[in-house]
Amino acid sequence: MRAEERDVLLHGGAARLRTPLEGDAEAMLAHLRDVCAETHFLERSPGDPMPTLEDERRFLSLFAQSPDRVMMGVFLDGGLIASASVAPAAMRRKTRHRAEIGLSVRREYWGQGLGALLMEEGIRAARAMGYLRLELAVFADNERAVRLYERFGFTRHGALPNAFRLEDGTFRDCLLMGLELQQDEKEDGRIPHDDA
Repeated sequence: MRAEERDVLLHGGAARLRTPLEGDAEAMLAHLRDVCAETHFLERSPGDPMPTLEDERRFLSLFAQSPDRVMMGVFLDGGLIASASVAPAAMRRKTRHRAEIGLSVRREYWGQGLGALLMEEGIRAARAMGYLRLELAVFADNERAVRLYERFGFTRHGALPNAFRLEDGTFRDCLLMGLELQQDEKEDGRIPHDDA
């Protein structure tokens, strides 16, 4: 599935929300490398193996052509500053009503509403693809992200103690959160939020 392409206003100007395509593979890999180095709040670490350029092209093509997944990117001056994806939680009959959402924003653009924008677009896309439940996993110490998700109606369903081990040897818990999509629809289809 492809995201609806449109301009979005940031504090520093206009950016473009759209689905990254095969030609954006280099920008996607650069974004992944950069955000992994900026924060410990992602599962991937800077030292983890990265996809090859060809693997990333295939991955983006799969998302763009698939009826049950979507990738969204926010592009500014040719570079990717934020991304999100919605994909099936599992492909079995008993679990295909569930999707997972993940997002990342470059640190330089934190606090400009990109997380809220991508969450709103992700929820809208999940509904359009027919999912009944949206799930995510988040570092328990990522308080900004947890507040954002709760503002959109996600609730905590449990935690995995010591799920992440950081480079310095310390551990972080993982919060598991979910949103029942059929229960939180508003008349106009938008979810209320403020700029995050």
